[in-house]
Amino acid sequence: MPTSRQPRSGWCATSRLRLYRRQGRHYVEQSAAKRGEALEIAEPVRATIRPEQLVP
Repeated sequence: MPTSRQPRSGWCATSRLRLYRRQGRHYVEQSAAKRGEALEIAEPVRATIRPEQLVP
């Protein structure tokens, strides 16, 4: 579910990946994926990212 809060900066080793898009002065969550799921991005480039491949 989209939120209107700004994502925290820094590194956190979790198996959940969230994609935020800037909307006005805030960031809203566009999509999310957890271990075993794929985060698919269609723009500005097409990509598929799997959280378990980023964090061991």
